[in-house]
Amino acid sequence: MCEAVQKEQRLRTREEFAAVQKEGKSWVHPLLIMRARRNEVGFTRFGVAVGKRVGNAVARNRVKRWLREVVRVIPNQGSWDVVIVAREGAAEADFHQVREAIVELLARARLTKRAVREAGGD
Repeated sequence: MCEAVQKEQRLRTREEFAAVQKEGKSWVHPLLIMRARRNEVGFTRFGVAVGKRVGNAVARNRVKRWLREVVRVIPNQGSWDVVIVAREGAAEADFHQVREAIVELLARARLTKRAVREAGGD
């Protein structure tokens, strides 16, 4: 059975998401928007947001699964709160395009180790 992202490594409350939205810095990709801010918990936590503009419930849930899987396998460094927001084109993209978008955003934000390209295959 595959390992899920641990509960402690997820942003879960409205307040946690709002803090990242208010205080975080953002990076944009045609498929995704990423906002990040430093935290005091000692490890990186991720949150995922996929709005109705992305598509129907099936498409939104598929994109959420993809996003959670990518952040699960990517090695990260530091202590950050990161929110990844899917944009409209994410539902038409495939898993590999979404993965590359996250890798690119994390690299631009300098939130990952250099070995991030090897994470997740290909």
